[in-house]
Amino acid sequence: MSRAKRGNLSVILLHWPLFLAACGGSPSKEARKLRQTQESWEATAQLTTELRQRRALPEKYVRQTLDVAAQELEKTRRKAEKLSP
Repeated sequence: MSRAKRGNLSVILLHWPLFLAACGGSPSKEARKLRQTQESWEATAQLTTELRQRRALPEKYVRQTLDVAAQELEKTRRKAEKLSP
């Protein structure tokens, strides 16, 4: 995969959860969106880890991406707890 394509993929993966989280709706829709957000951040972390193992990404980018993914997953977990009865 070329650097340009990896860069575009990274931008999409990093911003997709923000797009999903910005959409409002009913509690069931919110729960679904939270699951999608969680799955997206988990996929971002997984892809970043795989690319790290192949030495396809700079280590600084890997650390930053994994840190943000962990923070966003924690935020998503807290929001999901608030939705639970």
